[in-house]
Amino acid sequence: MNESLLAVARTYVTAATAFAAEMNRAQAELDLAQIFEPDELASADGRRRSHARLARLNELLGAHKVYFSRFVPSHQQALIAARGELLAADGLDEALARLQAHIDSQAHAWQLREEWMGLVASLLDLFAANADTVFIESGTLCVEDEAVLGEMQGLSERIDAVAAAETALLRQRLQELACAANAFGIAPGAG
Repeated sequence: MNESLLAVARTYVTAATAFAAEMNRAQAELDLAQIFEPDELASADGRRRSHARLARLNELLGAHKVYFSRFVPSHQQALIAARGELLAADGLDEALARLQAHIDSQAHAWQLREEWMGLVASLLDLFAANADTVFIESGTLCVEDEAVLGEMQGLSERIDAVAAAETALLRQRLQELACAANAFGIAPGAG
């Protein structure tokens, strides 16, 4: 691959890695697992805190979309400009195809995250609507109404399935990013 293309790719991978690390740090601070704690689900205050976590997660998702919508096109323009310096476009078509695959993968990741947030919000709302039948006994969340319990379990299963799909996609994307970083001689955390 031409040095101009390599330089653009290195810049992209370094910046994307740094931004992803910052987003992961900010998301970890939300402690999303707390949403599913029995005390949080069973109490109005807990559900308010959980909705606040979801609102902050939505803000982070929005910030990521803005960053991505500005960063990726500028990178694509840099790749095309680098192509203009070449007589032969060695590596450019592959780089642009990888970039398009990255864009498609990111769109899928956002869709999964938005679906997860919507399902969690629905679960919280279901708990709120049925607060009179939900209680904690010996640290265990109990639901008196079998139909409501079934609905809660169904939502929980869908939440778990979406989370598993999101995790699998994230692992795949992190592996691809690590391979790209390695190919361009970028050490983890470099930038």
